[in-house]
Amino acid sequence: MKRLPILVFTFFSIFGYGQKIESKKIFSQILNQERTIWVYTPPEFDYYPEKKFEVIIVFDAQSREFFDFVHSSLSFIKPNGTSYVVVGITSPYNQEQDYSRNNDMLPEPIHLETFALHGNYLGNADNFLGFIHKELVPFMESNYRALPTRIAVGHSNSATFILQCLLKQPDLFNTYIAISPNLAYDQEQMVERLKGLNTLNFEDEKFVFLSNANEGVSTGYEGWEEAREKVYKILLDRKLAHKIYFDKKEFPKESHWSSFAPGLLDGLKAYFNFQYYNAGRLLVYLEKLYEEYPEALEPDGVNQLGYNFFNNHKTPDALKVLLWANQAFPDDLNLYDSVGEMYEHLDNKKESMKYYRLFEEKLEEQKSDLDQEEYKYHKKNIQDRIRHLSEMK
Repeated sequence: MKRLPILVFTFFSIFGYGQKIESKKIFSQILNQERTIWVYTPPEFDYYPEKKFEVIIVFDAQSREFFDFVHSSLSFIKPNGTSYVVVGITSPYNQEQDYSRNNDMLPEPIHLETFALHGNYLGNADNFLGFIHKELVPFMESNYRALPTRIAVGHSNSATFILQCLLKQPDLFNTYIAISPNLAYDQEQMVERLKGLNTLNFEDEKFVFLSNANEGVSTGYEGWEEAREKVYKILLDRKLAHKIYFDKKEFPKESHWSSFAPGLLDGLKAYFNFQYYNAGRLLVYLEKLYEEYPEALEPDGVNQLGYNFFNNHKTPDALKVLLWANQAFPDDLNLYDSVGEMYEHLDNKKESMKYYRLFEEKLEEQKSDLDQEEYKYHKKNIQDRIRHLSEMK
């Protein structure tokens, strides 16, 4: 049975259908700076007070539009049954320390000519990575029930930075969405380093999405086109295919700035297709969560994940997910009905009747715990289904 999502209406200073946005300050011992972060929590965060959530980390959130576009886009494109905490990390200019965002984003240069181009504003990417890994992530896990399943979103130099994460701390993120990265930096430093990418120590397969805009000599981005083609070739190497799922998209009609919107949407959609619309991969992920973080799962959410396949005309895959869910949550009434419905759509009358009967048995077992109106509704519904199935030829 497909259930409609429940909307939770609670008022906050920044509010929308139960979601909320908070501003937090973290003093970083590693950076010796106070940083502001923005945190978006979805309606489910309060509705399921024990549930843990996947996290999307958005860089360059001192430009608030990056953070806002990410969390605002989710309701339009995310798969049913999923929800995310979104954190935006600011990298503002610090006049007292003569420090800017590029100090965070750009690694220590190798070539002296790079200093002439950027001055003091570069070279602290390793410490910024340490701040995220050792300070921000523990803060999110302690305060926002964050799972270790993390998605990185970066644009321009912050997209360069998340590739630095892939090289230095690959398991910090599961998914890397790098929109218009500066791969020409420091005479293609990132290109050279990616040539030595070692996936042997990757705990899990990584999803890496790169995009580019109209960034070439004619638009003031000398060397960008050549550098990115080299990186695309590296990431498409078949030797990496078992540990990196690589996807890319080009937006030749977009500027460097305007490419963020289509790059983000296409990147997230590609990730959702990778993770949530491949039944085999999804079941591996659900099993891992069930074993390590059972509080990340709830029956209604997994039920919706199953129906995503059904709504995309992949009923056998829907059945696989729902059968797994039924085993994981044997007391959930709705999953018996959903499995029965999938078997009915697959013209397997015997198995469909079996699960409808199991639903009926479970309903009687749970009768005393249910509101009478709810019990009557379920009783009539399942009797109608059984009657309909019995009358089928």
